[in-house]
Amino acid sequence: TGQEGDDVATVIGSYNMVIGGSGGNIVTAVGKANIVLGGASGDTITTVGKFAGISGYDGDDVITAIGQYDVITGGDGDNVVTALGKGNVITCGDGNDVITAIAAGSTTSSTSSTGGGSSSSSSTINFNAIYGGDGDNVITSIGVENLTVTRDGKDIVTMLNFGSKNTSSSTTVTGELGGDESSTTTSSSYDISMNAAVTGGGDDVVTMYGKHNVLVTEGGNDLVIVAGSSSSYNQDTTTTTTDAETETTKTTKSGLDTSTSFNVARS
Repeated sequence: TGQEGDDVATVIGSYNMVIGGSGGNIVTAVGKANIVLGGASGDTITTVGKFAGISGYDGDDVITAIGQYDVITGGDGDNVVTALGKGNVITCGDGNDVITAIAAGSTTSSTSSTGGGSSSSSSTINFNAIYGGDGDNVITSIGVENLTVTRDGKDIVTMLNFGSKNTSSSTTVTGELGGDESSTTTSSSYDISMNAAVTGGGDDVVTMYGKHNVLVTEGGNDLVIVAGSSSSYNQDTTTTTTDAETETTKTTKSGLDTSTSFNVARS
């Protein structure tokens, strides 16, 4: 815990908590979980670890968080916030903020089996959620799921997502041993990536690229560029039937391919 004055603190451990005083502090925390509370002046805060909870409080703060899940609050002031992780949540108060959030990784998978079949699934999801207060903010977010909200000011918002890979597969087997048997396998793939933004009053510049984009801009002379890329829902079903008496096998296949990409913009 720092008091008045400009403090320099470096902590390394599994679980770290640092509270800055009223001066301009330089804090570095490296550990599994890091909680850093800045003071009332301009702080420089850097964390590296699995989880990070950071509050910059008031002042022109420079905050950098590298980990898996980062929750950052920058108070009033001209803040520079950078977050790299699987999930980033950032809020800033009034001031001209520069916010960069990059979400990557986080693929989950599961498998199960029963006497009559099996199933498996995998998905890729990561996210950025950003709130910028009043002021001329520069906000950049790159990830599967991106949400940005700004208030009044001339904001520059850039949002990019390059899609997500989600798949599922199931196999069902019916019949009796030595008798007729039937096996049905259904596989599907789909994309759940999304860019969504709401900007307040002011002459904003918004650029979006992704498979699913939603943008709402309030008053002001805005420049909006929304570029969509293709996305679809695919499903393939294969059924194989074996006749025990004739020892013949019959295979039938069917498929579904539906476009799911969209752009929605209101200004």
